[in-house]
Amino acid sequence: MKYKVLCLLVALCALVACTKTGDPGKSKGNNVVVTLQENGIIFKQKGSLEDYVGNGKYTLLFFWASWCFHCEQAAPNVEAAYVNYRDKGLEVVGISEDSDTDAAVKAIQDLELHFPQILDPSRELGKKYDILGYPQILLIAPDGSIVQNNIGSTNLDSTLQKVL
Repeated sequence: MKYKVLCLLVALCALVACTKTGDPGKSKGNNVVVTLQENGIIFKQKGSLEDYVGNGKYTLLFFWASWCFHCEQAAPNVEAAYVNYRDKGLEVVGISEDSDTDAAVKAIQDLELHFPQILDPSRELGKKYDILGYPQILLIAPDGSIVQNNIGSTNLDSTLQKVL
């Protein structure tokens, strides 16, 4: 009897250990969030997308990668949206899907991106939002629903003027 109970407990522990639960966008702080401060210093902390999305503010998500030429061209327009609309209640969050997080941090510094960047080398957040290519810009409503996806970086300002 003791042997059966022991086997049952081992099997239950194995099942629990192998079960993946939860929403990848609600990782409860499992991602690294990088912020380039005005003085050029990189600040890293644990965080998740839920820290920014669905908290009563519009949120702009910028999915990108350091090796992406078009991302490099879109980045200044996203940074401008951050500067121009952050005081009007807009959250801007970059999501780097680089497998090489050091390359992502270097690109954040080189491109002078001062809005928070979630490092997502496993691309779980991209899967959640069905991101198939880069750059990809999405506008998220205060309730967490998608207002618009596939926003071109050159149309970004006019799109935000209509909503905010």
